[in-house]
Amino acid sequence: MPEGKNIVALDMEWNQPLPWKQYPRVPKALFPGEIIQIGAVKLSPAGEKLGELRLAVRPRYFRQVHWKVKKLTRISEEEMMNGIPFPEAAEELGAWLGKDGAFDIFAWGGEDERILTANLETWGLDPAWMPETVYDLRFIYDSFLGRNEVSTSLTDAAAELGAVLELDQHDSLNDARYLAEICRRVDLKRGMAEYEELGPAPAGEPLQRLRRPGFADMEAILRDKELRAFACPACGKGLAAREWVPQNKERQIALIACPCGERSLLRLHWKPRPDGTLSCLRTVYRAGAEAEDYYKKRLQRFQSAQRHAKKAKEAGQKEAGQKGEA
Repeated sequence: MPEGKNIVALDMEWNQPLPWKQYPRVPKALFPGEIIQIGAVKLSPAGEKLGELRLAVRPRYFRQVHWKVKKLTRISEEEMMNGIPFPEAAEELGAWLGKDGAFDIFAWGGEDERILTANLETWGLDPAWMPETVYDLRFIYDSFLGRNEVSTSLTDAAAELGAVLELDQHDSLNDARYLAEICRRVDLKRGMAEYEELGPAPAGEPLQRLRRPGFADMEAILRDKELRAFACPACGKGLAAREWVPQNKERQIALIACPCGERSLLRLHWKPRPDGTLSCLRTVYRAGAEAEDYYKKRLQRFQSAQRHAKKAKEAGQKEAGQKGEA
C-alpha cells in the first residue's frame, strides 16, 4: 500500500439527457451527465477502513430519469429529487476528503473524473481539493495481473482477487466498496509509480523520438521550435504543436490533427541534469480514441484551473484596491 496518504475509492452515478427532449438552457459541458449519486470509501495507508460516504444529489437540469440510468441504477425520480443540490454535495465531499490533500483518489475508468470536473465547472465551483491525478484503477489492476487490457468489469475484477461482496452494482457506495477491496489487494505503490506508463495516454508504440539537452527551464522547453515540429506519421506533412497541456510536473502533452486525417499525440518529458539544466525527450504516438479522451480530460482540468486562478487573482486585486481606497 502507498505510504503517508489515505486511499479514497470514488464512484458516481449520473443522469443523462433524454434523446427526444430539447435542453436549450443546459450548459454544453454538462451533456455527458449530471451527477445524481456519489459514493466513496476511505482507507488508511495500511488499508484499514476509515469511513464511507453516500450522497444523493438532486439534479438541476436533467430531472427525468433516463431509462438506461433507471435500468442500471434503479434510482427513482422521487429518490433523485429528494437529494441535495450539487454545490452542497461537492462541499460535503470536499470536507469529507479533507482539504489538506493527504489522499489519493481511485476510480474504475476515466468517466467519473471527467463527469465530476464538468459538474464542478458548470456550477462555477473550485476543484482545488481534487488531486492532480485521479487514478484509473483498471490499469493498475491489469498491470498487477500482468495483462494489457481494460475490459474487465468491476465486480469480476474484485471477485478474481478474492473479494466476493454480493452487493448490487451501479449503486455508487457499493461500487466504491468493490473499488476499495481491489485497492487492498493490488500493489498500489508500484502501480502509482508506473501509472504514467500504464494509462491510456500515450498509447501504443512510439513512432518518433527526439531528445534535446541544455534547457534552462520548462518555459524554454515549451518554446523550442524543434520539439514542437514533427512530421505526420501517415503522410509526412510538417506539423507543429501549438498548445501543451500539463500531464504532471515533468510531462506535457499535445494533440495535433493532420489534414490527411491522422491524429498524433506528442509528449514532452524532461529531467534535470547534473549541470542544473534540463534534458527533454519528445515522443510522438498515434492518438487512438482512449488517448484523445485522456487528452480532452486533461485539457478540461487545465482550463478549469486557469479560470479559477484568474478569478482568484482578480478578486485579490479588487480587494487590495478597496483597501487602498479606504
